[in-house]
Amino acid sequence: MSAADTCRAIFDHNPNPMVVYDETSLSILAVNDAMVARYGYSHEEFLAMRILDYRTKEDASRLSRNLATNPGEQNRGVWRHRTKSGEVIEADVTTVRHLSEGRFVRISILRDVTDWNRALRELRDSERNWRRLFNAVADALVVIDVGAGRVLEMNDIALAMYGYARDEVSGLPAAALCAEPGPIPGRFADARRHRRKDGTEFPVEVRNSEIESEEGPRIVAAVRDITARMESERRLIETESRLRQAQKMEAVGRLAGGIAHDFNNLLTAILGLSEVSIAALPVGHQVRADLEEIRRTGVRAATLTGQLLAFSRRQVIEPRPFDLNDAVLSMAKLLRRVIGEHIELSVVPGARPAVVRADPGQIEQLVMNLAVNARDAMSEGGKLTIEAGLIELDVSSAAAYDGLAAGAYARLIVTDTGPGVPDAARPHLFEPFFTTKERGKGTGLGLATCYGIAKQNGGAVICRSDSGQGAVFEVLLPRHAADLAKENSGAPVPPPPRGNETVLIAEDEAPIRRLSTRILGSLGYTVLEAPDGEEALEVLAGDRERRVRLALIDMVMPKLGGVKLAEAIARVRPDVRVLFTSGYTEDAIPGRAVFESGAEFLSKPYTVGELGTRIRATLDAVPSAQAQ
Repeated sequence: MSAADTCRAIFDHNPNPMVVYDETSLSILAVNDAMVARYGYSHEEFLAMRILDYRTKEDASRLSRNLATNPGEQNRGVWRHRTKSGEVIEADVTTVRHLSEGRFVRISILRDVTDWNRALRELRDSERNWRRLFNAVADALVVIDVGAGRVLEMNDIALAMYGYARDEVSGLPAAALCAEPGPIPGRFADARRHRRKDGTEFPVEVRNSEIESEEGPRIVAAVRDITARMESERRLIETESRLRQAQKMEAVGRLAGGIAHDFNNLLTAILGLSEVSIAALPVGHQVRADLEEIRRTGVRAATLTGQLLAFSRRQVIEPRPFDLNDAVLSMAKLLRRVIGEHIELSVVPGARPAVVRADPGQIEQLVMNLAVNARDAMSEGGKLTIEAGLIELDVSSAAAYDGLAAGAYARLIVTDTGPGVPDAARPHLFEPFFTTKERGKGTGLGLATCYGIAKQNGGAVICRSDSGQGAVFEVLLPRHAADLAKENSGAPVPPPPRGNETVLIAEDEAPIRRLSTRILGSLGYTVLEAPDGEEALEVLAGDRERRVRLALIDMVMPKLGGVKLAEAIARVRPDVRVLFTSGYTEDAIPGRAVFESGAEFLSKPYTVGELGTRIRATLDAVPSAQAQ
């Protein structure tokens, strides 16, 4: 719905009568349904009238004088109107001026106060009726002597709201109830905050009505405490802000994941060819030394893509249950070396096990990133405290942790005594490539990686900081109830296993296709190649002797993608096993149903040993009835 449509809907459905008229000619341009219903004229009849036509004679003259001498941008007053049936009503009219299509128009909203004013006039004649009605009104009512600027009376609700006793309010300066400067009585109506007897302030909404009495003009102010409403609006704004931030982070995460996917394809070729070439050269050869440096650089680049994938929540992980307390304690010695002797380190494990189910390497990376971030913030020295423990979130407290659900969580708290995070930087802390460090001293991926790891494991990370008072990072991960998994004892990595089967490689990246063919050929396999899914099916159709035992399929290819190719292979050659490969991870790939059929997955970049081992394992998993 456009803004114009929204405004029109508000106008048409407003329960109060509304009228739009030309400022110069006073011709009526539009009225809403409430105006028609209250005054008895049809829309067509109103459009043929001027606004003076439904006023009493005296008020029509008064309106003409007011518009001539004090048009103003906004006016408010009580007027006497006449309906089509001849009934005279009193209307509290608020009018604003608006420039529309080159001319000034006025928009008036009318509130029928006939009964209200009649009741007030009757109250002048009957103190008993006045008291009864005065205390029966749902809003707090305050009666003010306009001339003296002093309170004459409050109803019971007002007394409770402002904290005064009844004998304290008569003669009380009206200014004592206002928390903002300005003249009384106008200030009383315009103030957005009022003050209680004890000095506390609170937001208000005030509606004033002026009445005449034998002693002079009086203001009857209806005051409403809107603290609850404003708090609700504040929470709504915060929720919308968190939603926008989450949407932005998700979009940036998809971008980071896409970049890492393409880079992993390149790294697969770089690392693989380096490894193959190194193996072919004798120890001490100059070219071999150069290739080893290339391989080491590629490994560092793979670490960078791992950080990008961690931020985008798309990296390969091996989650298992472990105690967060043990993980923090085991890192203490390494952390002391990393942060330096100028920073005091305190590691405080919790009194009870804080078991989570995650990849321990990921959590170590998260702790290390937070520690390094704190170290860089305390260049002149300070104290770094790392605490682990448990926390139970209810619905209200969970809202402060990036929208987590209520429940039990393991909590990691990293506190530093550095200068704190500037207010302007705090909303951007977890964005990739954002950094407050000097140029060349930070990639801007450390905290973004922490964000990705926490999110990927169903948790959250937040920062609390006041300028000059350090920073506190809290990481919450869902508490896991299972027993701790035992560490697998380390074993030497065997050489890649060999084989003599026929493997079909479907890969659109030519360097990777050639590398994989070379690796598998050196391990004894017969390899058939295809640059896309359609050609892979043609190769398979030409395999009349049904020699192909396994298809190594890239997930993203032109013409026919990996999932569709695997589904087609399952239909025409169910005996062929499928091993997927991609720069993304299994969790980030669409069409995950294909994995439920038994397909395996190998993430790029992979080494010679990883490819050979996974090919062999996938082939050996084929049931003997299929291996014919």
